[in-house]
Amino acid sequence: LENNKYLEYYAIPGGGIEENESLIDCCKREVLEETGLIIRPIEEYLTIKEYFYWNKNWEHIQHYFICEIEEDTGKISLTETERKSGTTIKWVDINEAISIFKTYKQYKEIDKALYGLYQRELIAIQEYIKINRNN
Repeated sequence: LENNKYLEYYAIPGGGIEENESLIDCCKREVLEETGLIIRPIEEYLTIKEYFYWNKNWEHIQHYFICEIEEDTGKISLTETERKSGTTIKWVDINEAISIFKTYKQYKEIDKALYGLYQRELIAIQEYIKINRNN
């Protein structure tokens, strides 16, 4: 998980797609930058579309992939914004991640963005667990 120590929130590593970049390439780049891991995306298992009417009808599409780790480079390459905000990487087991993201309801009235982020990440983890139980 990414941990932003100043804003005190967690998120699954990810980010925006760059020009002429495929979803697979974006996944590989973002995971490499934020964790130092070279990965091989196996399959996209979930897409979540969100619409933010309070932000000029903005649409946010989040893609989640099951990946295999090929190599740990040991080199994390956070953006300047991520470094300035105190972003760090924290590996947690899946049960701890669920516990963190299950707190989403407490943010509903105080931070809509964090409420949505935590709810979305929880759904992604729960869907991943369902898929693994069926395989």
